[in-house]
Amino acid sequence: MHQLSFVGRIANAAVAYLIYVGQMVWPVRLAVFYPFPETTLTIAQAVLSFLALLIVSVSFFLLREKYPFLLVGWLWFLGVLIPMIGIVQVGGQGHADRYTYLAQIGLYLLLTWSALKLLGRWRGGRVILISLAVLIISGLTVNSYSQVSYWRDNETLWRQTLANTDRNYIADGGLADTLMKQGKFDEAIIHFQKALQIYPDSAEIQNNLGNAFLRKKDWTEAIAAYETALRLQPNLTSALNNLGICLAETGKQDEALAEFNEALRIDPGFLDTHRNLAILLLRIGRREEAIGHLREALRLKPDDAQTIAQLHELGVR
Repeated sequence: MHQLSFVGRIANAAVAYLIYVGQMVWPVRLAVFYPFPETTLTIAQAVLSFLALLIVSVSFFLLREKYPFLLVGWLWFLGVLIPMIGIVQVGGQGHADRYTYLAQIGLYLLLTWSALKLLGRWRGGRVILISLAVLIISGLTVNSYSQVSYWRDNETLWRQTLANTDRNYIADGGLADTLMKQGKFDEAIIHFQKALQIYPDSAEIQNNLGNAFLRKKDWTEAIAAYETALRLQPNLTSALNNLGICLAETGKQDEALAEFNEALRIDPGFLDTHRNLAILLLRIGRREEAIGHLREALRLKPDDAQTIAQLHELGVR
């Protein structure tokens, strides 16, 4: 609640209502995630959206006796969306397609009864209604087929999201994570950096950027990214662990020990840190301490093949 102003959330809610209506009528440029428009939402957009909602609501209210289905359908749409319209913000999205599955039933009722009222008494009105229904359903079927095709894999989905939205740090970060798994570290770094240009205070993205540099064995850049992540979130144990790895690889063993120990102080059950610390302790000749951390790692995860292999290499059963 404190991260986004109340006025900003109210303004976005008004705009989101109209976006939902527009996307129902013309479902294009859809995306898995629409970022909250913190910097792009204007006062004019908010005011015009409020006026549009007010005009429609008042008009349907005045017509309630003659055409009651207009008010019923409209209030259904407005009311069902209230919990998820963003007055109480959940997540970083400005709106989400999935929130409209039940709410749009009201608009469909409104449109269906309106069509029956307009065309039901015409000679040939039945033919017109059937023709319109076939045309609309056919168009939506083709559109659905096209939309579903973007969900065939993560990379396609995130690239489509970036193409259909602006300043989307979630999509940049998601695409970067996918590219990391494919071993495309340079391209992943580009998208992590784009995400950070939009959301520079994200310790998680900074940590992920460091991971990309670590995989490239660019220790200097990785250390810088992890240190930035820790300035933003000092208790981020994954960044402490990863920073320890980089420091150990660059010969800064005492500093690496300090980072590993700090990670374990915050989270004594961090399995990776126990293993990494054991490797460093073995490197500097502290065998018994290393075995102790490996035993603790095995206690935390008794079937961990990597830890078992490390103990076997040391002749420990």
